[in-house]
Amino acid sequence: MIKRKHNDVFLELEKAQKLCGIVAELVLFILIVGIFLIPPPEIPRLQILGIFAFVLIFTVVYYNLPRLYLNPRLALLPDFVYLTGSAFAVMGLGKYGSFLLIYLYLLIMIDAYIFNLRQLLIVTVVSIILLNVVSFFSWRGSGGVPFIILIQTYSLIAIATVSRIFASFSLSMRDQKLQLENLNKKIIADKKESLDLIDSLGDGIISCDKDGKIFLHNKSAIELLDTKDLSGRYLTDVFSLYDEDRIAIDLYKIFDEKSPKLIRSDLFFKKKNNWYRFYIHLNPVYQGREMITLIILFRDITREKMLEERSTEFVAVASHEMRTPLAQIEGYLFLALKQLEGVEPNIIENVKCAHNSAVHLINLTNDILTVYNIDGKRINVALKKVNFGVVISTIIKSFETKAKEKHIEVSFKNKISKDEAIVTDESKIVQILTNLIQNAVKFTDKGWVRVTLSEDPRNLIVDVSDSGIGIESSARSHIFEKFYRMENWETRKTQGTGLGLYIVKNLTERLGGKVECVLNKKIGTTFRVHFPKEYKNEEDIKKASEEELKNFIGSF
Repeated sequence: MIKRKHNDVFLELEKAQKLCGIVAELVLFILIVGIFLIPPPEIPRLQILGIFAFVLIFTVVYYNLPRLYLNPRLALLPDFVYLTGSAFAVMGLGKYGSFLLIYLYLLIMIDAYIFNLRQLLIVTVVSIILLNVVSFFSWRGSGGVPFIILIQTYSLIAIATVSRIFASFSLSMRDQKLQLENLNKKIIADKKESLDLIDSLGDGIISCDKDGKIFLHNKSAIELLDTKDLSGRYLTDVFSLYDEDRIAIDLYKIFDEKSPKLIRSDLFFKKKNNWYRFYIHLNPVYQGREMITLIILFRDITREKMLEERSTEFVAVASHEMRTPLAQIEGYLFLALKQLEGVEPNIIENVKCAHNSAVHLINLTNDILTVYNIDGKRINVALKKVNFGVVISTIIKSFETKAKEKHIEVSFKNKISKDEAIVTDESKIVQILTNLIQNAVKFTDKGWVRVTLSEDPRNLIVDVSDSGIGIESSARSHIFEKFYRMENWETRKTQGTGLGLYIVKNLTERLGGKVECVLNKKIGTTFRVHFPKEYKNEEDIKKASEEELKNFIGSF
């Protein structure tokens, strides 16, 4: 078979050639029958029978030998044979040659839909040459070929050319139609696959337009929202969310906010008079500046949060119960260290290790309780005037022994007035700065730790810098996360829970400030904390005023 670079035919070559052979033999058979009805003197019967026999033998041989009809180089051979036979038949029939024009028409029309344009032109040119040769020899003979037959023949060739053009157009339209059908089938299949995938998810998915009308959802969304159908309904009618204070949340605010996404895990949905906690992921899709679609992914995390809260509460209760015995153990070990003069050095070292472990456990339980209160939003603020210079000096003094053991120079530079104080929570300030200075000493081997107190018009600023191992740039976005610790050999040498900076960040924000890790160009790390000079939480200020009033009344 001819190898085609393009799909430019309707029929396979093998089938088409067989069709040509059948048409040729059928026409010639009818011709044989017809010539016996024509008076013998007018046509050479033996010539016609010879042509018929030749074409028949060729057809039988050609189509029974695959190496012939499957050979691309011989693809046009049947057409040349049939055209040659037709030409000689026309010459023999003379004025009755018009009858064979039917066969020529069929043959050329079939060729128009079998071969590409180049191959058709070859067949057509050969047809013209053969017919002109026949016409010439017939003209020299006695009978001649009527002029009308030549006119009809050339008309058929013109028709064949037009047919090929039409065939090319039809083939092009057919190919485009097939491409569109295949593309449509693929789109439908892909859409079904996507919908099946969405339906298989355990999380609810809702997509709505800019007006909040739902046009896509999955089965999980129907189950989670306890409704029968969501298609065509509006988001506000089926998906009302509330915060922890049971105040309604307007999801449409996201429409006016140019935000890539919004993730919340503290929203509630009311179903059958029960409240369920939902994890919500809102993802708006924008076209230019206009939001065109809102995709909502959500799931019920009520049970997860309940188990998490119970686990956290258990740890907090256990930590709280451990504080008193741990404090007693630490106290007795501290007293024991004072009374160990003259005792063997290894015994003193063992007691020191036990005392340090007790201190570590006390700090750990305190951190756990602080995190428990942070996560539960139970951090109370006790406001009073705080002198930062005095607080920082006291904290630094508590680390002198540890710093000397590690050959670390700890210094404090105060750039503000020594008497300046701001209203804030002193215990929280101590906890924040203790964590930062403790980390600086912990992660520095031989070197320095510098604490600087400065101010701007709105804040007191504390910088805690060290010459320690520093923080990798890839870790800077994670250092304030709960339980996060850098994984390298230097950090593994030190004990820690990964809670210190999490506590620092949350306590600082509770006081209205902010903390940041400043990039050092050379060595070490610098943490900068901004504490507002004016505390702006009206509820805490009100509580503090009431407490002062009670103390004032109680003094009489």
